[in-house]
Amino acid sequence: MRVNPSARPGAAETLAARRTEALLPTEGEQHQCEGILGVEDDQGTRESLVGLLKDEGCPAATAPDGLEALHYVAGHPLPCVILLDLMMPVMDG
Repeated sequence: MRVNPSARPGAAETLAARRTEALLPTEGEQHQCEGILGVEDDQGTRESLVGLLKDEGCPAATAPDGLEALHYVAGHPLPCVILLDLMMPVMDG
């Protein structure tokens, strides 16, 4: 499948862009973020990831799928980085 770079984005892409823009700081505003969120459906990989990050002194949290990640972000400060598996049950990354 070929992607047309000049094609206009669909409704889903436009909505995602607007939501992303709403989370970004405005000019002169300081963005506050906290830690790293790892989203991975494989429990062993998820535990290894958070263990390595915490061993390096990075505050880290995990979620087993995209839906749980959204719930996490809704109730916590935004993470500085999200490490995201793309193929997961419930909701992909």
